Amino acid sequence: MVIKQIAEIERIKKLDEQWDSIRKDINFAEELAINDFVKENTRFESIVDLYNQACLHTLGHQDISDLTRKNLDAFISENSEFKSMIDLKVKFDDFFKKINKGA
Repeated sequence: MVIKQIAEIERIKKLDEQWDSIRKDINFAEELAINDFVKENTRFESIVDLYNQACLHTLGHQDISDLTRKNLDAFISENSEFKSMIDLKVKFDDFFKKINKGA
């Protein structure tokens, strides 16, 4: 019984270490934050959903490699409060800096 408890404690320690490394990964945190930002400020579930919907709407398929910046910007301005992808990114960057100021 004691061995099982020790093994469980060690397993929990490893999981905690893994979660700590994920929390400290700024790129991962930014990826999660931009998806939250897009979900809260548009009708799309994530940045990938936005790209996929733009493709589907403008090109009739979901191969984002065919999507041009002009098509993406037009889709964003028609379907959100943002004027373009750059506008969305700038507003996201401001938001991300604010939420990480105290961290």
